[in-house]
Amino acid sequence: HDPSTSLPFISGNVSLYNESRAGRAIPPMPIVACLGVLCDFASARGLRLKAAGNRLYALRGAGAGLGASLYARSTGQDDLFEHDELPQLDLEAEARHVRAVLEAFDLGLVQSCHDVADGGLGLALLEMAFGRRGEPRLGVRVRLEPAQVAPVARLFSETSGFVCEVQAGEAARFEQVCAACGVVPQLLGEVLAEPRLRVELPPAPPLDLELEPLCDTWRAALRPVLRGRST
Repeated sequence: HDPSTSLPFISGNVSLYNESRAGRAIPPMPIVACLGVLCDFASARGLRLKAAGNRLYALRGAGAGLGASLYARSTGQDDLFEHDELPQLDLEAEARHVRAVLEAFDLGLVQSCHDVADGGLGLALLEMAFGRRGEPRLGVRVRLEPAQVAPVARLFSETSGFVCEVQAGEAARFEQVCAACGVVPQLLGEVLAEPRLRVELPPAPPLDLELEPLCDTWRAALRPVLRGRST
């Protein structure tokens, strides 16, 4: 990639005036898309975890607000959703994170990568572990060091960033590339051979969950909705 090359942006507003059949307005959805060029298709990587023993790193800010979060909405905590701190956005830090990820990709250091968005770090890790249907599923072991932040916020705050999977033998080089871009990557843990989600969040009790039930719930989220519509 060439950072000096201007990237084409497409922007617009979608569904600003549409309504459902019941007459309810559809919330406005502004869309901004950025197109890039992949010079070598062989360097492409998806979000699916690749191999047990690989390291997992997070490149993201330190915010821990749960305002407007998927966690607050899905748990029915309206006060938390409306009044808690919003995710922090530092555009200069975001640029450094993106640059570090791209540099690591170009050097072949990234085995898989996923952005941290809706659902925060917890959902990003799960989606990386779920992989493709029918393939053997890997798990994750993560330890988040003690901090003056509620454990649930550390897992589900939607402060943006990336999670990268890196081979253990390339970990030092990956850290060096990040440092050269002004980024200090957070070592989260490692990929497991067994399909489990293991998270240590001291002082909270550790989590140790089977991935299969979580994946089934995630993939079948629309079934209850559609079942209700059919009746």
